[in-house]
Amino acid sequence: MSEGLGSNAQAVMPDDLTRLRRYSRNQLIEELARRANERDTRKTPEHWCHDCSHFVAWCEQVPAPRKDCPDEYNPCTKGHAMRFMAPEEIDDEYGFYLAVCADRDLLPNVRANLDPTAPHDYE
Repeated sequence: MSEGLGSNAQAVMPDDLTRLRRYSRNQLIEELARRANERDTRKTPEHWCHDCSHFVAWCEQVPAPRKDCPDEYNPCTKGHAMRFMAPEEIDDEYGFYLAVCADRDLLPNVRANLDPTAPHDYE
């Protein structure tokens, strides 16, 4: 789909609207999510993947594995390719994240601490 929409972000002109109508609503949303997730940012993510019920760290599996974590292990049970933010200083936050995730299911203790008046992307 990305080859049809183009990779540069420009204002949509009237002629482009007919081109956009060729795509379903879901395809357009997926393209927006793909672009948001590929953008490199140094801003701390709003939500970390380890705060989602679909995140299972290697050592948290039941039963616990008896060997080192393989390189191909994906802690997201939905199979999403997450990004990793490394700390720049000792007390910086770090971890896996996705700016946009359709399958995000925040853990109850995380959801309870959110501001109910703030916009959110979870159900």
